[in-house]
Amino acid sequence: MVTFISLTLFVAALSYTLFPLMAQRVAWLDEADAGREQYRGLEAEKRVYLKALKDIDFERASDKINVQDYEDLRAHYRHQVSVLLAQQQALEVEAESAEADGTDDRANGEAEETLT
Repeated sequence: MVTFISLTLFVAALSYTLFPLMAQRVAWLDEADAGREQYRGLEAEKRVYLKALKDIDFERASDKINVQDYEDLRAHYRHQVSVLLAQQQALEVEAESAEADGTDDRANGEAEETLT
């Protein structure tokens, strides 16, 4: 009997402890926070590609890679950075339009309150 109660309490405590780790993190974030998280992720990925560009520049300068590989890698990394920049700009425009919409809604709500 004591073993059953102990086991039940252990399982309950374990599930209570592990549940936040297994739940999706974005589920509790609002849209603005999710957008910021996505922007930060894009920024981190962009930094990785920019560092890779620096690395291949150094490797080319020290003759560790040939010209063709250097040009292929450089074109690939530059393309990836441009894609990430475009995604970041799209997120910025989306955030600005959402902010403008929210501001207009509040202004309309305040105007309605003053009329009544």
